[in-house]
Amino acid sequence: MREERKKEVTTIYSPYKTKIGMEIHLWDAKVATAHDHDFYEFALCIKGEAKEWRNGEIRVLKRGQATLTTPNDRHALTSKGKEIAQHINLGIATMNFYELAQSFGLGKEEIENFENCIKLNDDEFDYIVNLSNRIFSLDMEREETLYKNSLKQMAFTFFHSFLSRNEPVSVIPQWLKDFVSKVCSPEYYGYKVKDLYALSNYSQTSLSAYFKKYYHTSFVKYFTESKMIYACNLLKNTNFLVLDISTRLGFSSLSHFNHIFKDMMGVSPTEYRNSARNGR
Repeated sequence: MREERKKEVTTIYSPYKTKIGMEIHLWDAKVATAHDHDFYEFALCIKGEAKEWRNGEIRVLKRGQATLTTPNDRHALTSKGKEIAQHINLGIATMNFYELAQSFGLGKEEIENFENCIKLNDDEFDYIVNLSNRIFSLDMEREETLYKNSLKQMAFTFFHSFLSRNEPVSVIPQWLKDFVSKVCSPEYYGYKVKDLYALSNYSQTSLSAYFKKYYHTSFVKYFTESKMIYACNLLKNTNFLVLDISTRLGFSSLSHFNHIFKDMMGVSPTEYRNSARNGR
């Protein structure tokens, strides 16, 4: 009988990271030899190209593509060409990942059927890269709360992005897809949520129920998340005053906008702008 090949299994290894249940690192090596995980891992290619071998299949990963690796996967990576590829990798302990899935109303069986490679849009890409730069600048022990909350926000954003691509097209009613596409755009970010319900021709109660059923979260949370990602884009790429951005997004006061933004990002809008522009 042929001796079974010994597997290399990577883990969320340090006691501190185990306590958090997540760890983040930047992969920028020429080769990652074949290995298994005992955790889930989101990865985002931010530079170059890499050839990935996963469960016997080969594909090329390019800038802007994100992958989800599960404990059932065995994979290896090799930078393609002369340029060394770079990936932001976020490892999440299995129980923490299941808790994250449950917050979206999903069970283990449903997430196992996720498409494991997606293409992020520009706003999602910039948001995760800027958030990772800020996380890398933190001292995870001295700034534990901010560090932990930032990791949770990144995990939420990755999961949200994968979920939005994995919802079967035939499942979501066309009217609901059209409604979400319409209101989650800059033209409508200044509207009050209560005014948006009228655009669907459904009552607030009915729309909320449909949204929870098909998007596994509340409409308010989804809409706010969309607005904050857009706010990050404006802070990074324009010279608009924070007050102007707050007004564009429909906030009645700057303090309210600052509170929502900091609750989500862990830093104030001004701190985020400075960090994003300084490459931190």
